[in-house]
Amino acid sequence: MVRMLCVELIDRDFQVIEERCVDKDIFEEYVRSRKDDSTNNWITLIGAIFQAVANGESYSLTIVDVDGISVSAYFKYPWTSPASIFSTAYGDLNAYISLGTDSTPTSISDYKLRSKVVDKAVESISIDTANRVMSLTSTFAFTSAVTIYEIGLELDVVALVGNTYKKTRILLDRTVMSGGIAVQSGQGLRVTYRFSL
Repeated sequence: MVRMLCVELIDRDFQVIEERCVDKDIFEEYVRSRKDDSTNNWITLIGAIFQAVANGESYSLTIVDVDGISVSAYFKYPWTSPASIFSTAYGDLNAYISLGTDSTPTSISDYKLRSKVVDKAVESISIDTANRVMSLTSTFAFTSAVTIYEIGLELDVVALVGNTYKKTRILLDRTVMSGGIAVQSGQGLRVTYRFSL
């Protein structure tokens, strides 16, 4: 899997002032030259991980089994016993994009943003099955000036903590933008993660 992160600085009318991307060339080259495509089932399953589902609700997906039959399978559901990592019995399950102000380089052991200022549930998920590309986007508005350095992708999951199952959140990605992005009051950021499978 290859990922690209793009951040657009936007004005009040959502016009793009500046775009900054991390790993854009690598991502585009990978998509252009890929020879070992994954399957529709794989991109569907990965997309389901990020699908927002409300407490007590369910989310099913349609996949094609090895016999060529289209089947529906629950991916997120209000399971209680045994608890599932994607159980909606313990609360809403969402993916989030988060922003912070710390410029410390990333580490594989990062488990949170170092100085988070805001997060927002992913507002749109799109899947381009022909190119095996999934995009996750959220837009942030700012009422005061701030310089954003770190961007994170977070996910709600259910975990056993002590003797109790509860909803918690995990960090999947932390990216630091070189030099940061200076946002003025009244401006915003549109953040898009793209993954190619």
